[in-house]
Amino acid sequence: MNQQTQPENTDLGDAQLLPPAQGNVQLFIPADSFSLSTQTPINTWSELSSAIHSQLQTYGFSTKQIGTTKSDSLAKQIDALTQAIDDAPENTPQTFIIAPALANDNIRQQYGDYVSDSQMLAESSENSSKTASRSSGDSEQHSDDDEVSAIEQNQQDLKSLAQLIDTAQAQHIRVIELGSPMQAITPDCVVDLVSAYQIGAAQAQELVNKLDITHATPSNPISIEVFIPSSNDALFARAMFNGVWSVLGQYYASGVVVSPSGRLSQTSNEDSWSTVSVEETTKDGISTAITERLGLNHSREHASSLPKLDGVLSGNDAMAQYVIDALKQAGYTGTSATINPNISIGGIVKQLAGEADLQRNAVPQPRRQSSTSSADSKTQVLTWPIITGYGAYTSNLAYIIDGSQWSTSLVNRNAVAQSIAGCVLAYNTNNKPKTVVRQIEKQVKQQQKAAKQHNDQQTIQSSAWDTVRIDQVSIPQVSQSLLAVSASNLKSVLIDGQYISPADAGL
Repeated sequence: MNQQTQPENTDLGDAQLLPPAQGNVQLFIPADSFSLSTQTPINTWSELSSAIHSQLQTYGFSTKQIGTTKSDSLAKQIDALTQAIDDAPENTPQTFIIAPALANDNIRQQYGDYVSDSQMLAESSENSSKTASRSSGDSEQHSDDDEVSAIEQNQQDLKSLAQLIDTAQAQHIRVIELGSPMQAITPDCVVDLVSAYQIGAAQAQELVNKLDITHATPSNPISIEVFIPSSNDALFARAMFNGVWSVLGQYYASGVVVSPSGRLSQTSNEDSWSTVSVEETTKDGISTAITERLGLNHSREHASSLPKLDGVLSGNDAMAQYVIDALKQAGYTGTSATINPNISIGGIVKQLAGEADLQRNAVPQPRRQSSTSSADSKTQVLTWPIITGYGAYTSNLAYIIDGSQWSTSLVNRNAVAQSIAGCVLAYNTNNKPKTVVRQIEKQVKQQQKAAKQHNDQQTIQSSAWDTVRIDQVSIPQVSQSLLAVSASNLKSVLIDGQYISPADAGL
C-alpha cells in the first residue's frame, strides 16, 4: 500500500465550518442487477450513486468534479480504472470510490446489491469444491466446473485490482473501497455496507425488542423458529446464523427462548446453523419446511391447537412472504388489529396526509388457555407470530402495513452516502476522514434540532469507526447500522427518505 506522505490536518478550526471542496471524485460501481420483479431489495447501486452525488454537491463539489463508471464485470471495471489512472491530472487532489464488480446474481436477487462481495467470493469458492465432490451427473459436474472457473477468474481479477489500487496510491490518488475488507487490497478507507452476519443480527435484535425477551423466563419462554436460506451459499447461511446466534444464543442457552421444532436447544451453538437452514426457498419449499418442523396438518379445529409460535426469523423478505402464506394456510390467524391495534392501512393513509401519527404498542403476549376454557374462547386466541425479514421488498410492504410481517431492514443508504462524501472531502483537503465525517454529523444534528425534526429518516445516526488490518496495514473502516422498518416508521424511513413512493407501498 502506497500512502500519501503529506501530513494530514488534525484541526479544522471552527467547529461549524467544513473545508472547501477541492479536486475530483471518480466513482466505480457495478451495474445494477436486472430484475422486473418487485420481489427484490429496493437498494441498488444506481440509487447509492445518486445519493453520493447529492451529498458531494451538498459539500461543494460541482457535477464536473464528479464522475461515475458502471461495469458489469470486474474485468471491465479494471479497464476503466486503468484508463482513469492514466488520465488523472497531476497536482490535483483526487479520490477513487470503488465497489468491486463481482458477480453474485443469486445472492443479490434476495439480499440486494450491497451485500459483501468479498465474502461471497470466499463462500462460493469453498461451496463449489464441496458441491463438485458430491456431484454424480456429468451436467452437474460441468456446472460446478464453470462456477469454479468463474471464481478463479474473479480471484485473478482481484489481484489485478489490488495492483491498480497500489498504482493509484503511488500517484497520490486516495482510494475508498465499498464493501467488506478484502485480503491483499489495501485502500485508504473501507466503507462497510452489509454482511450476512449483520442481516442475521439485525433481525434477531428486532425479535428481542418486539417480544421483550429480556423479561422472559424459562417458565414462560418465548417460542421462536429460525429459517436460514442456504440454497445460494452454505457459508453465507453460516455467517447469517452466527449473527442470529450472537443475539439470541444466550436466550436459547438459558431456556427463556425455545424452538417449537426443537431444531435449536440449550445445547446449540454457533455451529448449529445447518439444523435451521432451508435449501429449497421457494413458496412450496418453505411451506414444506414449516409443515415438517411444526407438525402442521392444515386440519386443526381451533387456533389454540396450533403450536405456540411467538416469532419467526425468515432471513429475507422473500422467505417472510412464503412464511406468511404457509402459516395462514396452516390456520394461524392475526391482523394488524390483533398484533398492534393502533396500526391499520387507514392509519397509514392518514399519516401520509399528515392527519395522524402512528403509535405502536408493545407486542401482546399470546393469551394462555386454562383447562376450563370453552371452545368458543379458543377461537379467539392470538396466534400470529412476529415475522422479520430483510430487503424492504416493495412486494412485502403491504404485509408490513397490515401487520402480517412485523419488520424488515435495509442498508441506511442516505447515511452511508453521507459518510462516503465526508471521507472524500477529507482526503481531497488533506484532513482525517473520521474528523470530517463527525463534523458533518454534528452539523446535521444541529440543523435537525433547530428545525425540530426528529423522525427516524431525518435523524442521522452516528457512524461507527474501526480499524482493520490487511497485509499488516491498519486501515480505517466506517459503517452504519441497518435501518429497521415497521408500519410505525414506514413513512418516515422509506417514503420521506425517498427510498420508495407512496404508490410503491400501495398507498
